Amino acid sequence: MGESQEEINGRVSAMRAFAEELRPPEFAPVRAAANASSGGGGGGMAEGAAFTAAHTEAAAKVAEFTTSVDQGFSAYQQLATGAAEDYRGYDEDSARQMPN
Repeated sequence: MGESQEEINGRVSAMRAFAEELRPPEFAPVRAAANASSGGGGGGMAEGAAFTAAHTEAAAKVAEFTTSVDQGFSAYQQLATGAAEDYRGYDEDSARQMPN
């Protein structure tokens, strides 16, 4: 087996850059398509009401999903930024504790 690692050398600038580059997917076209008209009541067809209800339910599920993804990306970005700051802080604390 290899030697055990006694230190971690992280690049805080790379951690911050990663966090700043995180972007959620562009959901505007998806949301627009989900909210597009279902075509009314189906042109008088008996199935029209069922189709409209299914369309309405699907649109609500798309909105819920895309909102959840947006919130997830925001949380992940905050987590990545916090990790970089924590790493920098712990690194500085460790350096202060080293004997001269």
